[in-house]
Amino acid sequence: MRTSPAIGICLGIFAVYLPVALWVHRDYDAPPRPTGMAEQIVQFHPNEHGYWATRSRGFNEKSITDAKSIAVLEDMKPLPVIDAYLDTGYYIVRFKTSDGSDPNKNGKNYWVVQN
Repeated sequence: MRTSPAIGICLGIFAVYLPVALWVHRDYDAPPRPTGMAEQIVQFHPNEHGYWATRSRGFNEKSITDAKSIAVLEDMKPLPVIDAYLDTGYYIVRFKTSDGSDPNKNGKNYWVVQN
């Protein structure tokens, strides 16, 4: 039985790609994760007066009964939460970044956690 030249080419590419991919990714350290109930947030919407808002998919009326127990961490440091309220079953959390920058672009990690 004869194999297709395309299979040989694909295997050759994979033989080169795999060691390079492992070498490039070898120093990757995942960002630290808060303990307890936490959700990393990656999408933010601008709000009035330099505030940012995000919809927490992990926190809803079934998981948290008091919005005051919700906090936002920026690279593991707590930020003041302006407010958190229930909207269509999920919490909307409004907060301000520590340096006033855009959390969509500043490269920092943000978490919604339960106190």
